[in-house]
Amino acid sequence: MERWEPSTSTQERARVAPPRVVRPAGDRRAVWANAILAAGGRAGIGLALIGSRVVPLPALVQAGLSVFVLLALLLGTFRAWRTGWPAWGTVWLMDFATLTLLTPVLVWNGFVASGPARMMAAERRAYLETILAAFVLLVLLGGVAGWIGGRRVGLAGILLLPAVLQAPALVPALTDYRDATVFVALAGVYLLSALATGAAWLAPSAWRLWLAPLAAVVYLIVLLLGPGLGALTQRPAPVSGFHPLLIAFGLVLVAAAPLFGVRGRPVVSGPRPHWPRRARARRRPAVEERSDVAEVGPTSERWR
Repeated sequence: MERWEPSTSTQERARVAPPRVVRPAGDRRAVWANAILAAGGRAGIGLALIGSRVVPLPALVQAGLSVFVLLALLLGTFRAWRTGWPAWGTVWLMDFATLTLLTPVLVWNGFVASGPARMMAAERRAYLETILAAFVLLVLLGGVAGWIGGRRVGLAGILLLPAVLQAPALVPALTDYRDATVFVALAGVYLLSALATGAAWLAPSAWRLWLAPLAAVVYLIVLLLGPGLGALTQRPAPVSGFHPLLIAFGLVLVAAAPLFGVRGRPVVSGPRPHWPRRARARRRPAVEERSDVAEVGPTSERWR
């Protein structure tokens, strides 16, 4: 019996892309790169917040620092999306969402809460609306952190740490609510989060679950030992009643955020896979079943 075998052309071989070299998940260089980018991004946010209102820089430079931070986070998130969502990209995405959604609400809430000891009806309504929006945004950010960080052990709590610490950080500023005090408080949150983020990547996976709640508890203990949270006792009833609830809710959320994650799915790392276009199926040349046919068409397709 003779059978016909099609020839493999050079063009068909060229269509097959060579396999990309992907570092394994446990590669120490990849771990250090993720730690430096994730922690460095948060440290950069903290330094930019300090420079935008505290350091004596030209007004145009101070105003441009905040815009530069947001653009850098947005571009970094887009870069992470193009390269297969490395772990540092999820940190930058959460920081961008926190700064654009939650931070303006909390800053405005603190401004209303720092007013006179006796609130007017409009001020009380504005405070209740912003505190309710802060609760809703914390739940939303907690769900997003659990979704994008749930496949990596302990990452969800680290992602949510700056969002949780902003409300207690602004409490000491209620007695002196100025741009400098607000920005310094927010900068301290991101610098502490940068330390916890770097430690989370270098620590064992079993310890990573406890780093974010431990950092939040230590930060609150420091505020309690100082005159920080004591400012709530000098505020009117809505502030002294709802602000502790918001702080406690944030602590519960940062501890429970890993439970919201998507389990059982593999960790996606490395560059995005490249799927070559499907080549069109070529028709085999019609060949008569004759034993004396040696060649068909321009290529040397032979009967054997």
